Amino acid sequence: MQIQTFKIHGDNIVECERIFNFISRRINIIDINKQFISQASIQLDVTFTYNKSKFQWRIIYHPGFNKSNRTRWDNNIFDSLKAAGSFLDETPDAIITQVGSEEQKEKILCAIEFCSALQAGNQAWQRSGRAYSTIRTGCPYLYIVDFVKYELDTTTRKRKAIRTPNPAIPYSYINNTQQENVFGAQAFVKSEEFDESNPLLKNFDESVFSEDDIADYLINLMLGYDTTKYEDSLLDKNLRMVNYFSIHTNGQYYFKPDDWQRIYKGETTVLELSKEKKWQFGKKVAEKSMTGHLREFVKVVKKYAYGISCKDLPFGVIPVQNKASFVKEMVSLYPISLNEAQTILEDDHDLLICLIKGFKPRGDDNRPDRGLLPFLAMLTSEHAKVLTLIYGPMTSNRVELIKNDPGAVARASGFWNVFLGLSDYLLLDVPLLNEESNATLFRLNHKYKQQCTALSAKEVIFSDIVSPIPNSVHEDDVDSAIHMLFTSLPLNKCFEGLCNPPGGDWSGLSVIVNQCEYRWVSLPRVSGEINGKRPDHVLQLYPNDTSSIILSIESKDRAFDLEPNVGTQLKQYITYLSTFVPSCEKSVIGEWSISKRKISLNQSKIVSVAAFIDSESEDYDHIHRLSACDLIFALSPNENGWSIKVINYMPDNSVYTQLKELIQSHPNDIGITCTFL
Repeated sequence: MQIQTFKIHGDNIVECERIFNFISRRINIIDINKQFISQASIQLDVTFTYNKSKFQWRIIYHPGFNKSNRTRWDNNIFDSLKAAGSFLDETPDAIITQVGSEEQKEKILCAIEFCSALQAGNQAWQRSGRAYSTIRTGCPYLYIVDFVKYELDTTTRKRKAIRTPNPAIPYSYINNTQQENVFGAQAFVKSEEFDESNPLLKNFDESVFSEDDIADYLINLMLGYDTTKYEDSLLDKNLRMVNYFSIHTNGQYYFKPDDWQRIYKGETTVLELSKEKKWQFGKKVAEKSMTGHLREFVKVVKKYAYGISCKDLPFGVIPVQNKASFVKEMVSLYPISLNEAQTILEDDHDLLICLIKGFKPRGDDNRPDRGLLPFLAMLTSEHAKVLTLIYGPMTSNRVELIKNDPGAVARASGFWNVFLGLSDYLLLDVPLLNEESNATLFRLNHKYKQQCTALSAKEVIFSDIVSPIPNSVHEDDVDSAIHMLFTSLPLNKCFEGLCNPPGGDWSGLSVIVNQCEYRWVSLPRVSGEINGKRPDHVLQLYPNDTSSIILSIESKDRAFDLEPNVGTQLKQYITYLSTFVPSCEKSVIGEWSISKRKISLNQSKIVSVAAFIDSESEDYDHIHRLSACDLIFALSPNENGWSIKVINYMPDNSVYTQLKELIQSHPNDIGITCTFL
């Protein structure tokens, strides 16, 4: 039987394994073996049956991308996507590739994004740039979303309300698939907090959840089979979620299910129906942001623009018949030449207008809104030009660069790469940081936009083979080694309650009490009030039948990155979290339900751990005094894996001894050795 070889390039080990966990739902595994094949890459050999046929796959995990100017791997998997037209600085969580028989190229099969965060406000379109930029290359794209998510009270952690995205966001994936003829969909999976007794969910049709569709799609794609059936099913469920969101969206100024059905059937378009509804553009701008001529300009926009699909998204459509009047009033407010103004009126298309506060009070880019124009492009996919007004504090140097060298600004900032790359006209009305004046700038951006967005032919995308041997090791690898070591232990001896490597999402933390898993989701951030810090790993060990040991681990690239007293903070975080009722619970083999009572961790010993890549000159005593951690995991890379030194700083040796006996009594063959000092 021929072995097929695939690679999963992921943000981290968790994203890589999530994909295989989906696949494993629908295959019958006969044999499986997992081990390090370098300090960074992990190889999974699996023999399985699917639809009564037998297959052998070799899957190689590449955790950690070449991002942030880092050359972790010898080749950057994203280079091939960029060459095919992915011009935005947006990267999905994972890419699946297939290695050819000659092993000289990797064929890119699809890209995947995971979201366990709250889908509300501008967070809901934050990742649209990744979808838009990837799909336009011809690469299929799946955006896997946990549903449902609740907004929590910040002090009590009690649920306030279900938060759902604007229905236009999931519909934008359907529309983009139709326009680009490249599959891209949101796929909704059942979250731990889904509670059918909630009145808003009581009649929710759970058949819309797509766990099995995701698995079948990926398996058939990797096997080279036709995936049309699964794509159609995922898109149909995507549309059903659009309908659900539109039913449960408050207010009358939103497209309803019948409206979305008309658009889906091709009877009208998003823009045409928006103009038919004539809902006045209703973007709200905070009073404190009303600098320069912004107040007057907002009034002008509301006079001539209609909201797209609803009243309160930050973009609208100015019908072609309103363009001349709009431009005349805009010119009266801003220093725009007649030639520039005439350019806006040269075509007979509608004008799309977007108002965005691009900056935080210190002038930082407003990251979530990087997805706004990609979302608009996916939703409309029409020929209308886009005018973007950006307000909010800026530096005078940035204004000058946008005027004279937009390419330099785009290369330096992913935010500006989006708004310069997708706007036909750019208007700034911004207060200057550290100055009392306000600056305005109008820029015709057609040529620059065309340079950025010029599409290449959509063909199969190949990448040069990425070696499994990294150029350097980092915190990603510390996390992978910890994860691999402890998940290789028997399930009745170790439970992984949290694994959050770089690029993770802190979506939840679980503990086992009396054979029941309790989970807190939407984890709170670092809190100065409680002197607590979210751990990177939480591992619950069972050396005996009466009690457990909870390892709360901080992982770093190097020892000098550890914060003072982090050990105390790691333990305090878990203690603090346990003072709240968990979000949900389930028996080890049961279904999730909403928790109603607090739990006690009195039978568990919480132990703090500092983990980092070792160096020859480490002073472990100094590291302990600085970090106040109970244990130190000092990792050293081997040719095909890692060696871990475990150093004890607890007066009571019992936990250290139990940890040593547990690991030594279950030797692994994954490429990790442990030495207890």
